[in-house]
Amino acid sequence: MGVVITKAAEGLKVDKGDGNPQYLSQPTITPKDGTIPTIILTSSSGTVIVTIPINTLDTIGGNPPAGNPAGSDISGIVDQLTALLNNPISATTAATAARQDTGNTSLAAINTAIGAKGDAAASSDTGSFSIIAFIKRMLGNWTTLLGTKLPDAIGGRVPVEIAPSQSSVTHTAGTITTGGTAQTALAAQAGRKYLLIQNISDTVMYIQLDGGTPTATTSMMLAANGGSWESPPHFCPVVAIKILCATTGKAFITVTN
Repeated sequence: MGVVITKAAEGLKVDKGDGNPQYLSQPTITPKDGTIPTIILTSSSGTVIVTIPINTLDTIGGNPPAGNPAGSDISGIVDQLTALLNNPISATTAATAARQDTGNTSLAAINTAIGAKGDAAASSDTGSFSIIAFIKRMLGNWTTLLGTKLPDAIGGRVPVEIAPSQSSVTHTAGTITTGGTAQTALAAQAGRKYLLIQNISDTVMYIQLDGGTPTATTSMMLAANGGSWESPPHFCPVVAIKILCATTGKAFITVTN
């Protein structure tokens, strides 16, 4: 237990924890070396306990007035000094060289754990490496993943899932009006999103998707008995679709949206 100073009727009570407290008299002011006034605290037996130059009390009670301060001014300083000394620094928390060494050791351990910018990347995910080394390993793995492995896995393409369109369609049946003469199978339709045309006859047919007139040598062929063309998800012609077949009366169907 440290020294505890409290105010008492007899003056300042100094308790060292030995069961024999002493009481300090009201401090007096005396010149020290004829220049700096000094507060002197004495015990009841007249023994000097504490000698404090007033110029060291600036942070406690402020500078006293010039000359010999009145007793009330000194009492105010003593009150503040007592309040300060009633909260002494514990021996377990006081700064010491040993504790400074302990702190320095702890800081060094933290620095080691964090690492330095020159640390090489960690060689595994579970080894003993600095934080910087693990970060470098992570960044290296991401570079490899994004630069080579991921593109290789998806063939250089990014897969995109397209939700199916839920809407009504128009199903139309048609026949060849005049064999050997191209005719319009579907009129132009702005905003068309889907197109399927199928040959359900036993004779080859030909279609043109750009609005032109189909021929047997330059146009897309729809094979007999089910040959068809269907628009892919990213493209659908909106122009008129023309069809050609050598035989009159052959049937085909169209489905549009």
